[in-house]
Amino acid sequence: MGTMWRLQKIMAHAGLASRRKSEELILQGRVTVNGRVVDRLGSRADPLRDEVRIDGVLLRPEEIETYVVNKPRGVLSAVSDDRGRPVVTQLVPSRVRLVPAGRLDFQSEGLMVLTNDGDLVRTLTRAGNLEKVYHVKVARHPSPAALRRLRSGIRAGGKRMTARRIRLLEPGKNPWYEVVLTQGRYRQIRIMLEAVGHRVMKLRRVGIGPLWDGWPRDNIGNSRTGRSAGSSGGIERRAGRGSAPIVVDWTGGKPRSEVRNRMFTGIVRETAPIREQEMGPWGARLTLQCSPGLLGELEIGHSISVDGVCLTVFRMTEQAFQVEATPETLLRTNLSDKRVGDPLNLEPAAKLSDFLGGHLVQGHVDAPGRLVSRQPEGNSWIFRIEAPSEVLRYCTFKGSIAVNGVSLTLSALNSKGFEATIIPHTMAVTNFGTMTVGDRVNLEADLISKYVETHIRHHTGQPADCSG
Repeated sequence: MGTMWRLQKIMAHAGLASRRKSEELILQGRVTVNGRVVDRLGSRADPLRDEVRIDGVLLRPEEIETYVVNKPRGVLSAVSDDRGRPVVTQLVPSRVRLVPAGRLDFQSEGLMVLTNDGDLVRTLTRAGNLEKVYHVKVARHPSPAALRRLRSGIRAGGKRMTARRIRLLEPGKNPWYEVVLTQGRYRQIRIMLEAVGHRVMKLRRVGIGPLWDGWPRDNIGNSRTGRSAGSSGGIERRAGRGSAPIVVDWTGGKPRSEVRNRMFTGIVRETAPIREQEMGPWGARLTLQCSPGLLGELEIGHSISVDGVCLTVFRMTEQAFQVEATPETLLRTNLSDKRVGDPLNLEPAAKLSDFLGGHLVQGHVDAPGRLVSRQPEGNSWIFRIEAPSEVLRYCTFKGSIAVNGVSLTLSALNSKGFEATIIPHTMAVTNFGTMTVGDRVNLEADLISKYVETHIRHHTGQPADCSG
């Protein structure tokens, strides 16, 4: 059985109406599921398998779309305005009904999320759920006493407002401060600073929960694809405060609450060829064609090891799934070397009940190595791999290492690299059979060695030597 959704959620996702209006339609007896009238709130259906109709018209759910935008000053955080002012949803060339997840006032600028995913909106706007980071230019330096008041809390309009953190970014006659909030009340920073006698000259949001990572303070759009509104799809990057309205298609990359850290075992399930590949400033999007059995285990939001790299499934079809690798991932792995048709090793995330056939693998590649030789030995092969010192420090003779996501045992070790014996089964079920001398490989050192080093460093104050 697939995922069961409340009917009003299915109707809202189809872009028909808000959830409240959808409830009215249900109570009026105008909704049918598989030919039967449903007039009770709380009723559920499978959006992918059940036939939901309103007044006899079949609903076709909208595809979830999520965008990150840099809202300029002079743009409303709304979907429409009766005074004809520009609204933030006009920055995105989408045909679905998008809403802003949260708001910035008319004179503020910075990071916003636009989506038709109601669950994501609630996650991003729930009070206390996520930190929101702002850069604020303040008229004159606030006194130490004023800063203490801002941190301890100010009551305004019958509500208590506090800043979780405040720190100086740039000193000067009119300094810049970084302010971190979790409350998110309307015009909160402006109201708080006015209460201590200071005016906000400029205000820009630079972080929303997980979106903070990888977005430089002085250029929100620099780390992902930036499509400037009105630029006819051209790629632009604007540095510095007051940059052009950057639009980033973040569909499939949303920070859903069910996406958690996963572990792998280094036992590859199968290889899958790259069917489609899209490269750009945002990184790479790969479409991988796998077996029906593996595809049936995956869902959007699931983690999967792709050549040893932990990636998230963000789109699925009947025969394939899509993952996205960020620019940082491409720099630290061999995924940037791959082309359409190349086979990649796949392993779905392990469950606590699974048999641990290899060793604990995170899918966090430490560094790329290089295959320097492959020599037959009986019916097996000896792979000699060149590895950097930051990986070798965690290696030990007969210890474990993950190479392209495959758990291997080190049969020899020196200051430049290591050797591993590849048995016929591993050669057959992984992409080792197609590797040639000179190919880059993804290396992840043993997790336990890293914890041991951290533990020793913590208790001795000295760097640990885990090179074996």
